[in-house]
Amino acid sequence: MFRTLCVAMLLVPCGTGVLRAADLSSEERDKQNEFKKAYNDRTQPDHLKALALLDGLQHPSTWDLLIQVARNDPAKDVRLAAFKRLCPMPARTPKLAETLASVFEDVKFNDSEMRCAYGAEMANSEFKYSLFEALADYGSKLRYPDLVTNLGGQNQRQGGGISVSSDPNTMLRRQRGEFEKFVEVFNKLTGANITAHDKTSPATVRKWWEENKAKFIAADREKATKFAVEDSFNRPKDNPLLPKAAQKKTDTADKPDKADKANKADKADKVE
Repeated sequence: MFRTLCVAMLLVPCGTGVLRAADLSSEERDKQNEFKKAYNDRTQPDHLKALALLDGLQHPSTWDLLIQVARNDPAKDVRLAAFKRLCPMPARTPKLAETLASVFEDVKFNDSEMRCAYGAEMANSEFKYSLFEALADYGSKLRYPDLVTNLGGQNQRQGGGISVSSDPNTMLRRQRGEFEKFVEVFNKLTGANITAHDKTSPATVRKWWEENKAKFIAADREKATKFAVEDSFNRPKDNPLLPKAAQKKTDTADKPDKADKANKADKADKVE
């Protein structure tokens, strides 16, 4: 996996919210190259230190480097560190959030601790809908089982006549704790007020989301529209591929149209 990732670092395309190549400053390009060298250094494979070299960089080509790490690094803490750096990136469209939602969904389903850690970082994302949709889908699939109250006959006889307890509630409490932790994160992010009370609780996550997701869709759409309007005003007015207005006017004056030529020829004939 490491070898594959190293190759990807050299070939990664700027596929997320692409800006013009000219928008990539030489300073950021140098930092990216420094990161690639440090990340791929087999003698000192400290990927967390390598990621720190990208701090403060914001070009979409830097996003792509971080996304590669978030998806493919062998270490969970490194993947989370890359995800953490991506969430607050100043995006102008929901594209980055959609990609991060996919990264979140790649985390092992039974790794509830990591899922919640990723979820906590979602608060820093410019756009929310795709991320919260992924989080709600995950939470609705968790379990909050009822505890077993009748524990009679739960002891099991082991070899040598030693009797040990096999409390079925041990696993059930763990599952309940995972859901409770999820609800804490979800409520903080979305403003929901979901409580864990019985085995139907995970279903209430999906129900709440279906009832409230429209406002997150609207918020993202409004933000994207605002950015699009701003970008249209900030876009350079002069297109280097088109003639300047003054030059165009001069060219028109220097080159009379066909109608003018025809009129002059007709007048010349009448004079003769």
